[in-house]
Formats: sequence, C-alpha cells, structure tokens
Amino acid sequence: RVWTDEQKQRQREAIRRWAPWTRSTGPRTTAGKRISSRNSFKHGDRSSDHRFVRSYLYAYGKFMRGVDEHYRFMRAFRRYCRENGIRANELLSPDEEYALLKAKLSREIDIFHQRLAKIPAIKEFQDWNHG
Repeated sequence: RVWTDEQKQRQREAIRRWAPWTRSTGPRTTAGKRISSRNSFKHGDRSSDHRFVRSYLYAYGKFMRGVDEHYRFMRAFRRYCRENGIRANELLSPDEEYALLKAKLSREIDIFHQRLAKIPAIKEFQDWNHG
C-alpha cells in the first residue's frame, strides 16, 4: 500500500488521539516480567546443558589442536635429530607421547560423558541412534 501525505497525516493524528502507549499490555507483576523475559530462550541454546556442551567442545577442540601441534613438533624434532646425528633415543616416540597426552585427558572425557548422559535430549538421541 502506498500512503499519500494527507493519509499519513490523518494516521499520525489518529494515533496521537488513541495514545496506545498509555495502555501497555505488557506484564505488570514481577512474576509476569520474569516469565516474559524468558520468551527468547525457548530454543534451548542458552540452557545450562547446551552451554556446558558448547564450552566442553570448545575446550576439547583447543586441547586437541595443542596435542596435534605438539605431535607435529615432536616429529619434526626427531627428523632434525636424525638428520643431524643427534641421539634422541631416551625420548618417547611421537605415538607414545600422543597416547600419553590423550590418556591425561581420559578422566575429563569420562566426566564429560557422565554429565552428557544426564541431558534428556542427548539420552533420547542416543536411544534413537542405537535403537
């Protein structure tokens, strides 16, 4: 719809007469305000479970990038030692070091899986996926 200038002016005057802003229909009680403040959270992306999973995955990804970087460094270091005749026999192989670093994380992974199993949506998905 295209409004003419005089239609716009009439609409402005009518709205000023009605003054709808004086009759707000929003919540007035503390309980009502608390409930309405949660309207945007229905999707669950800000639930404590979702935040926990997101923060864990971020930390786990950061850790694994560090492990991979360490693994690449150790391989390069061993290659350097080999090429320059430096003895590095007392060091662990890169695969052994990688396994040790992952073993240090295994306890945290177990705790994560225990907490993850308590989240209803995750449990439903696991049941559906394995069922």
